Amino acid sequence: MRKLVLDSRQKNSVTKFEIVNIVARGHLGREIDLPELKKDILTDEVYIKGPGLYFKLSEDSPTITLARSGKYIITGCSSEEELNKEHERTLHYLSSLNLLDKPRDQSFEIVNVVSTYSLDTPLDLNNLVIQLGFEETEYEPEQFPGVIYRPSEYNIVFLIFGSGKVVITGASSVEDAEESTKYLTDVFAQYQSVDE
Repeated sequence: MRKLVLDSRQKNSVTKFEIVNIVARGHLGREIDLPELKKDILTDEVYIKGPGLYFKLSEDSPTITLARSGKYIITGCSSEEELNKEHERTLHYLSSLNLLDKPRDQSFEIVNVVSTYSLDTPLDLNNLVIQLGFEETEYEPEQFPGVIYRPSEYNIVFLIFGSGKVVITGASSVEDAEESTKYLTDVFAQYQSVDE
């Protein structure tokens, strides 16, 4: 069995794990008149696009998307701490506009954590697809420069690039995203050790 890595002298260790985006959702428990609410939101960035009202509480803050149904999404946080602060700030802001009686939402949950990490060595993507199996991978380099890997035992998608960079999407918590790096690193080590 051929190695996945191009340079077998290096070990497949994970470096530079980073949370890129946390997406969370909740429900305000009421319907919203989006055009009327847009008039009340006094921020630099507020607009309606399609079925949602988008706004930021400050220039560099995450984006809040509100639907007419009362559902909302917060995107753009790079840590759970930042997400929790932004969530609290959003609910207080909406309460100040008399949209909520109290700044609470028990339904709020993380739905997707997007993260990246790098292996310390490049990968042979053609060989990688063969080793991981065609059932769980997609690789069409003329359309997308990386391997899309969906392991059956994880509800996570790995986007794996020849440089050794990996993007993880679909994790429902930061812990799941971190754990998935160990899983993928173990998979790479397994294939490398077969040939040594």
